[in-house]
Amino acid sequence: MWRGLRRAVKEEGSRTTRDSFTDEAIAFMEKKREEPVFVYLAYHAVHSPFEAKPELVTKYKQKGGGDAEYAATVEAVD
Repeated sequence: MWRGLRRAVKEEGSRTTRDSFTDEAIAFMEKKREEPVFVYLAYHAVHSPFEAKPELVTKYKQKGGGDAEYAATVEAVD
């Protein structure tokens, strides 16, 4: 059932493994649109090592006051 999600790998650029898993989950749900499905997608992204997008890290560095990489990762997951 979840074979499609196992294909997700980190791609070059600003895409992360999290982005790939999300895209695969959405594609799976769209494919099964007429069937009842349950998707539980638990991201590991908020645990180190982080996969923060550079533009979000910059945003939180400008705000100051904490771990910019962690804050950027949490925003991306949300």
